Amino acid sequence: MANPMFRGPMRWCVMLIPEGHSQASAIVDAARAAIGVPFRAQGRGGSGLDCLGLVLWAAGHGGVRVRVGPQMLRGHSVERARGMLRATGCVEVGLMQLRPGDVLLRCPASLQVHLAVRTEIGVVEACGRLRRVVERPGLDLHLWDSAWRLPEGGN
Repeated sequence: MANPMFRGPMRWCVMLIPEGHSQASAIVDAARAAIGVPFRAQGRGGSGLDCLGLVLWAAGHGGVRVRVGPQMLRGHSVERARGMLRATGCVEVGLMQLRPGDVLLRCPASLQVHLAVRTEIGVVEACGRLRRVVERPGLDLHLWDSAWRLPEGGN
């Protein structure tokens, strides 16, 4: 079931971030607001999200403007995705230094990269298998290749 916050196409969703709310908290809140939104490959809103679309949407509502090309994750290795994240102003952090609002990166298949948003209880991700955005409790660090902190205020 879709999240009621997304009445109709996502472009009509409004996130109100309380004053004094940290950027990381706003990113987590926005990612959680997308729970239940349908998964759509290359989805950047409208009828659904993929993992990059989720991260971009949550980051935008956290006050971070990250500009990426349309093919940032398709057909790339983890190393190339790391370079692209660096180029957008993201900073790599150790997996043991993760905090809510950080972005996790992994390569579940050859030339396919996956992203998720860290929360205080687990991760929010666009899951192709479940066909929707979900929050998974817990965090298996061995599944993730690297972690990234979004730039303050954006690029």
